[in-house]
Amino acid sequence: MYQLLRRLDVSERAILTLYMEEYSYKEIADITGITENYVGVKINRIKEKLKSLSNR
Repeated sequence: MYQLLRRLDVSERAILTLYMEEYSYKEIADITGITENYVGVKINRIKEKLKSLSNR
């Protein structure tokens, strides 16, 4: 799993870390400077990217 996380870029790792630490979308948005809606989009894209990487 750690190898998969290393393949994410810095911003993706930051968002995923905050999400896994149970920060709300609003809190993640405030910390990262993106909108709440985009936080949701990014989290879904990160999940899909991790799934794709794990199937290789």
